[in-house]
Amino acid sequence: MSELDFIYKRKSIRDFKDAPVPKEDILKMLEAATYAPSPKHQQNWHFVVVQDQEKIKQMADVVAKSHTAIANMMETEEEQKKYMKFLPYYVTFQRGTVAVVVYSKPYDMIEEKVLMANNVSEDVLEVLRSPQSAAQGIGAAVENFY
Repeated sequence: MSELDFIYKRKSIRDFKDAPVPKEDILKMLEAATYAPSPKHQQNWHFVVVQDQEKIKQMADVVAKSHTAIANMMETEEEQKKYMKFLPYYVTFQRGTVAVVVYSKPYDMIEEKVLMANNVSEDVLEVLRSPQSAAQGIGAAVENFY
């Protein structure tokens, strides 16, 4: 196996076995996720492991309702149909025996006090406060979750 096979052979899985995932495997994947880089080493990610099939189904229902509500805001029926064809991908997790919810705490911009004390404009502060850094941290962690 070449050094980069883990990248070149990566694929999305949309078919799931109807078997429980061993706790040891889940813990190994969570540990790998926490080794990801994070903005300013804030490690702002949080993981919730859900194994209750009813909860997973409820999560999928919420996602489906939200997706459908957005589709209903589309201007044309053609746009709605185009948007709705992606719904199965958004809820595919419901066919697994485990779902891992990943979320972040607010990203702390440590420079904010200094910048405010030096009268930096609110526009600049808003850009710096954007949730991009939090999302980048989650993205890196999820990529390591393998």
